[in-house]
Amino acid sequence: MDKYIRSMSFNMIHLCIDDYENYKIKGRAYNNTRQEVICFNDIDDIFIQFDRIFDDNGQPQASQSSRSFTHPKPLGRYQFRPETYNDYDEFLNEVGKKATLDLVIKSRKRSTWQGIIIYNGQEIAFDSILEMLNYVISFIES
Repeated sequence: MDKYIRSMSFNMIHLCIDDYENYKIKGRAYNNTRQEVICFNDIDDIFIQFDRIFDDNGQPQASQSSRSFTHPKPLGRYQFRPETYNDYDEFLNEVGKKATLDLVIKSRKRSTWQGIIIYNGQEIAFDSILEMLNYVISFIES
């Protein structure tokens, strides 16, 4: 995990899952390009919030533009290293009641995410949000 923290911590999400019932996942998320804790009441909320964060950071860049029927917000410019407010290591002490894991989002192709889940020292690659979500649910239920 250290290799990701050193090279692309701004694309990482420290996910603390506090509650899980009827496939509804609640918890907290941390990213070092944000000063505040990102609370969510369902996992789809995290995908929406982090797509906006990645758009603001300009990285990882989306392969497609989001559609909007209102005035679209301009996307952030690509930044090799977006501004960070914390060291990612500071988040590692935060623990969820049900599960704690880290996501490394490497790309956003085909309107979904691709990357790696780091759970209990194990790295698991995923090619879509759905695949990642299936892994997360299996971690919570185990």
